[in-house]
Amino acid sequence: MVNIRPVVRIKDAPTATGLTRTAWFGAVKAGLMPPGFLIDKRSRAVFVDEVASVMSARAAGQTEDEIRALVSRLVKQRQEQAPGVTA
Repeated sequence: MVNIRPVVRIKDAPTATGLTRTAWFGAVKAGLMPPGFLIDKRSRAVFVDEVASVMSARAAGQTEDEIRALVSRLVKQRQEQAPGVTA
């Protein structure tokens, strides 16, 4: 059985984190938030648990370098959890 992870659409993600849209996309560009992925032809989303992990790291006082490493691990885990799926 496939475990379906909850997602939040990119347009709603900034509000869910308390960030402005500009701050959200700046954080993604800086590697401080996980990038979105396509859920259909025109919509992107991020996994709720990935965003929660980053926000918990921020609340714990982790440095930006530590958060970048976390985001990198989260994105790598996405790829590893989808065996046989190619881009």
